[in-house]
Amino acid sequence: MHPAAQPLTDLLLEGVTAGLHPGAQLCVTRHGQPLLDLAVGDNGRGQPMTPDTLVLWMSSGKPLTAVAIAQLVEAGHVELDMPIADLLLDFGSHGKDGITLRHALNHTAGIRPNPFTYVQDDWDTIQSKIAAMRPERDWVPGEKAGYHVQSTWFVLGEVVRIVTGQPLPEYLREHVFLPLGMTDCWLGMDEDAHDDLRHAGRIASTHWLDPKANVGGRTPVAPALRPSDMTERDWLIHCRPGGNAIGPVHQFVRFYEALLPDTPTRHDPAGTRDGVTILQPDTVEQFTAATRVGMHDHTFRFIMDWGLGFMRSNNRYASPAQLDTVPYTFGPHTSDDAFGHSGHQSSAAFADPAHGLAVALVFNGMPGEPDHARRSYRLLDQLYQSLGLAPPATPPAPEPPTPSPAP
Repeated sequence: MHPAAQPLTDLLLEGVTAGLHPGAQLCVTRHGQPLLDLAVGDNGRGQPMTPDTLVLWMSSGKPLTAVAIAQLVEAGHVELDMPIADLLLDFGSHGKDGITLRHALNHTAGIRPNPFTYVQDDWDTIQSKIAAMRPERDWVPGEKAGYHVQSTWFVLGEVVRIVTGQPLPEYLREHVFLPLGMTDCWLGMDEDAHDDLRHAGRIASTHWLDPKANVGGRTPVAPALRPSDMTERDWLIHCRPGGNAIGPVHQFVRFYEALLPDTPTRHDPAGTRDGVTILQPDTVEQFTAATRVGMHDHTFRFIMDWGLGFMRSNNRYASPAQLDTVPYTFGPHTSDDAFGHSGHQSSAAFADPAHGLAVALVFNGMPGEPDHARRSYRLLDQLYQSLGLAPPATPPAPEPPTPSPAP
């Protein structure tokens, strides 16, 4: 067992005991070599959490759709600065004709509100409602930033469907998941696969803080969690590009292994894993590099850098004593070139090229912003310390940060 396994297991189990989550998974590789594959607690349905349990990734799955767009750019089917309305003719109504694929990917499009209801509205209805919506007032695309939780991700998924003729779930299975050996991963699950896996007890239930227990806006000492709808059948078999990717994290981590550059002990270039290529190195750099730099994010209320569909490490915008204030951080010790994405009160997945790390972490409990921020910070702090990648003097774990809007 790797020396890092025990302290990290202890922290995950501490959260189980405190009622923050029924269970959790953590997988870490370095230079393509496995270091940790932990599963603790239960799946939220009274069965043990195992490394092969499928867990909901929430917004940590957003980069999957970004990579689908990257493949279309690489193939010459679309260009990043083309208006979305050139592809989706109805989208340009009410002055949205200037919004480009780049704006959608880097959260500068200015259409943050969700005018639809999931799962009641089907895919075509959602597209129609987004096309009919008005952009946010006084928002110039590309000049103002604010995290888009769902709307643009449905639009990007429709771009994939229009250009390729394949619905996004089918496209991702064929062009990302199966090539990388992510055989138990979906963004919009196949119905038969869902039913078989559910019957086998392999799909975890995600729990969240019971609003009735959140009196006065303060998280109780012992959070009261209840099952959410987001891991029920209807929520999983339909496609929600911004939030319902699912699979075991030891398969999810392969996605980030594929995006890491080669090293003396990992001989695949960026975009390739075990000889299977999903993107060329220049395309990986184009999408994961910080191309939105130093802009105030009006959703998170924090200065944040972004790639195209990928969060960046934003620790540079906080002092060492305030790293806990970085929204949905990858922890206090990631290098400046780390990239990935985090998910609502539950998950984080990222690559840290400076250290050759690929990390995927999912809790199947959403206990409220402060408790999640604290447990995630502590765990990722401990991960780097246990691997000997943290500076000698580590600041103590902070008090709960001020809640920030969820991805």
